[in-house]
Amino acid sequence: MNSDLEGRLRNTQLPNKKGLMPVYEAVINSIESIEERHELTQKPLDQFSIGLYVIRDTFDAPEHPLVSLMPIKQFKVVDDGIGFTDDNWDSFNTLDSGQKLDKGCRGVGRLMWLKAFKSVIVDSTYEKSGQMQRRRFKFDAKEEVSSLQPNDASNETHCTTVTLDGFKEQFAEATQKSLDKIALGLLEHCLWYFIRAEGVPKITVSEGQETIELFDLFDTYMHTSASNEHC
Repeated sequence: MNSDLEGRLRNTQLPNKKGLMPVYEAVINSIESIEERHELTQKPLDQFSIGLYVIRDTFDAPEHPLVSLMPIKQFKVVDDGIGFTDDNWDSFNTLDSGQKLDKGCRGVGRLMWLKAFKSVIVDSTYEKSGQMQRRRFKFDAKEEVSSLQPNDASNETHCTTVTLDGFKEQFAEATQKSLDKIALGLLEHCLWYFIRAEGVPKITVSEGQETIELFDLFDTYMHTSASNEHC
């Protein structure tokens, strides 16, 4: 990357209780990626999807009754947006990139990823000159950005998976652990997208067999807010 990454990380502040902020920002990145593809295809935003998956450290006690409160080790964010095209790849490799300034982005969100997580793996299938391409890479403080061997993407569709791996203990202990709290925090973080006229992609938060749809949570959220106003 075109900067001293480890130095920037030392000077980047993220309170322990804000450890989910990088996860939520990864979802915002997915929304923006879908918006880019929406502009090209004119496909309605609500026909695109984003999945946030919670993976816990349950090796020692996978059937524990309080598994929903056990430490989280990893998050995955999966979307069907435009993906890591050449332009988005160049932007990622430039700290403080101005590519999305018009959307209020400062180009430092990926620094927050490495404040709270040990590494990030990105696997993205995107279109270039009418052909599907695949870009895979790892992002960490020591090696910065290192490419991983891509596989054949000729029969793939648009899909990007961002794996935030190794949730650092000080953040994992201080942040919300239950799926419903994580989903509510995500809704509050991206609430503006739900109330704007353009709409928002379908967003789900999942762990194992349990899935929460943010559209449903938004309806409940707004109903509760309206009821409280009339009390």
